[in-house]
Amino acid sequence: MKRLAVAATFVGAIVGAGFASGREIALYFSGTSVLTPLLSGALLGLFCFLFLEIGRATGGRPTRLSKKLSLPLNLIIRLENAVTYFAMIAGAEEIVYFLFSFSGGGIVSGILVLGLVVMGADKVKWSNLIIVPAIVILVAVLFFKNAVPPKTGVFSPLSAFSYCTMNIMGGGYLVSGYSGDFSKKDSIVTASVAGVVVTGLLYAVYCVVNVSPESAMPLLAAAEEVGLSTVAEIVAYLAVFSTLTGSLSIASANKPSFAAVITAASFVVATLGFRNLVDKAYPVLGAIGAVVSISYVFLYARYQYRKKEKRPASIGPCEATRL
Repeated sequence: MKRLAVAATFVGAIVGAGFASGREIALYFSGTSVLTPLLSGALLGLFCFLFLEIGRATGGRPTRLSKKLSLPLNLIIRLENAVTYFAMIAGAEEIVYFLFSFSGGGIVSGILVLGLVVMGADKVKWSNLIIVPAIVILVAVLFFKNAVPPKTGVFSPLSAFSYCTMNIMGGGYLVSGYSGDFSKKDSIVTASVAGVVVTGLLYAVYCVVNVSPESAMPLLAAAEEVGLSTVAEIVAYLAVFSTLTGSLSIASANKPSFAAVITAASFVVATLGFRNLVDKAYPVLGAIGAVVSISYVFLYARYQYRKKEKRPASIGPCEATRL
């Protein structure tokens, strides 16, 4: 059950407002071939495995890989998650307004998430076992009712990789904290489940957003065409709430004072608007995430090499006889 909970946490960290609204899928994959989102899903699964193994090797504290780089890497990851948090607050504001015609949904959401992080965000790991299946069901229904698979498009490995690295700093870093007691088999199973689910969701949303790719929230626009707008908005909000909690937890290092400052700042930054934040900030986050992800690959490889060097050489039978 823990494997499923951690896999759901990884998926839940990715499918925030940008994903559940379809905005970031349109941003990264509009005009590309179907191979692009499929490659991105596969890369997310591979990086999920990498971070689970990093967590397993370091007891759930990935910054142990390097004393010199732990501070700058921590700061970058926290900054990335703070920006994601700002975008999710803006997304929550718009989704709540769509649902209830109520202004202030972002503020209410921020206060609720702040309270949850202060009390202990680990509970969200288990809530994702409800949220993620709800998202999967909604996307599946929209896919079969209203999907428009593109017939042409350019294969863009760069878009696939950028989308992966933009998301992995939230999902990957988050699950690394839960895998300290994992076995290698646990990492393989968890990453496989997460990778398959994310790849399937990417493909389905990629097809659905083609109904209205220029919309601020194309997935919700597609849901409205088939009479499922309210259901889609509720599910999208659940996805936003999940990502909000994970992002604030990482950005604040679960420190109440930091979480309060970041939440207060989000209320100001969110006034820029959800679409502006996603379209302008997410490509930058993808580029920074690429540098951090490659750094972690290098650091983990070096860590494993040094660990192997420190192992005592086995004593053969001749040496044992001489001793």
